[in-house]
Amino acid sequence: MTAKTRKKEQEQMDSYWLEKIRAIAPDWSLGTIVGALAAAVAECQDDPTYFDEITAYGATISPPGCGDE
Repeated sequence: MTAKTRKKEQEQMDSYWLEKIRAIAPDWSLGTIVGALAAAVAECQDDPTYFDEITAYGATISPPGCGDE
């Protein structure tokens, strides 16, 4: 895969996830989203079962093939 193809695929995934985030939290700033993600990572470190919970939820909103690698 070329760098140009990887970049295009990353841009498509970024757009996909931003659309999902905006649907769930339309008024959140990108800073708030980053903070929420950081808090989720910290929670996963404190409580490994939390990772399973958010992974199961993420699977319900993920595009086909996401994370299949």
